Amino acid sequence: MTSKKWLLLTLLALVIAALVVINRGSIASALLPRGMVNMMAADVIADLGDGMHLALCGAGGPMPSESRSGPCVAIIVNEKMFVVDAGTNGGRNLGRMRLNTGQIEAVLLTHFHSDHIDGLGELAMLRWITGTHNSPLTVLVRRESPPLSTVSTKPILKMQFIALITMALKWQTSMAVA
Repeated sequence: MTSKKWLLLTLLALVIAALVVINRGSIASALLPRGMVNMMAADVIADLGDGMHLALCGAGGPMPSESRSGPCVAIIVNEKMFVVDAGTNGGRNLGRMRLNTGQIEAVLLTHFHSDHIDGLGELAMLRWITGTHNSPLTVLVRRESPPLSTVSTKPILKMQFIALITMALKWQTSMAVA
C-alpha cells in the first residue's frame, strides 16, 4: 500500500472515531433499550436446571468496603429464589449475576446485625421494580436470638419494616455493650 492510501485510511478512521465520540450519547440511547430488554427478558433461573443452586451475592462485614458487599446468599430450588441475609449491595450483585430480583420468594434473616439487614430496603425495592408483585416481600425472622425457636412468615409492611430495623439496631447495640 502506498503512503497516500495509509494516510487516507488513517484519516477516515480518525473521522469515524470522532463522530462516534461526538454522538456517543445518541448511540448509547439507541443501544441501551435493546440491551435492557434482552437482559430483563433473560431467565437465568430457568436455565439452571434441577437441583439446589447457591449464589454468593455478598460476604463482607459491618465496616464499609469498596471491594465487598454485605452478607447475602441466594438459594435457588425448583426455579424459586430465596435470599439469606440482605447486606449492602446484595440485591445489586444479584442483578450483576443476571438473577432477576423480581423472582425472590422470601428473605431469611439469620440475625439482626446491621450488616445482615442494611440492604433489605433496597432488596425489597428491587424485587418490586423488577417483578410483578402485589404483596410485600416476605421476611422470615427469628422471634428471639439465639436460639432459632420459631419463624414468622408474615410479610412485613411499611411500618413493620421500620419497626424491624429499629428493633434490630437496638438488639445489636445491646449486644455490643454486653
